[in-house]
Amino acid sequence: MRSAFPKLVAMEREHGSLVRGMRAQQRARRASNGDGREGSAFVSLGGGVGELLDAMVERLRAEGVELRRGAGIRALARAGSGWALSTHGGGALEADAVLLAIPPYAAARVAGTHDEALERMRVFVGGPLATEHLRGDDASLVALARSELQSLMGLTAEPVLSRVFRFERGSTQMRVGHAGIMLELRRRLAAVAPGVAIAGGGYDGIGIPDCIRQGQDAARTLIEGL
Repeated sequence: MRSAFPKLVAMEREHGSLVRGMRAQQRARRASNGDGREGSAFVSLGGGVGELLDAMVERLRAEGVELRRGAGIRALARAGSGWALSTHGGGALEADAVLLAIPPYAAARVAGTHDEALERMRVFVGGPLATEHLRGDDASLVALARSELQSLMGLTAEPVLSRVFRFERGSTQMRVGHAGIMLELRRRLAAVAPGVAIAGGGYDGIGIPDCIRQGQDAARTLIEGL
């Protein structure tokens, strides 16, 4: 926890619990606003979000774009080098390209199969303790995933579609004692390579805020050493 989410650990140590720490952050945000009110990340346009849509429609029409309101898309399929779209009203459209500017669940229904009995499954394979699995080809990984799903969930159906995406060393998996290892690593680095620092996901946290913090701390340390 200390290595993956250091801010939560620091908050708990400083305030005694995460709840008290979050309440303290809320009070700090209210004080920083100067009026005693807590700022909100949820803001809108003066006339509501609808203003954004109205402006978008006006701009598109001015650019000569044909707009079809109420023409919900039921299905999407390849048609030569382009795409064929079926609407809920039984109509059809052809397009060279398609932008699905809709929520993920809706995009999955449009772009996927129409068989309600089908489900999408995602399986993660590998890690520092199971690197041998990644040496196999895609077919062997699919077979391994199916075997695990059968053992854990009793799933035996043949997949309609299977895809393998390889992200080797994509996410650091920290072991117990990682924080101590990092202290020793930085001590040795300062001794043998002064003026060199390390920062990024996998050292002292894995999130974007952690990476930013590490970069700022490393830059400050380097500047102070000049």
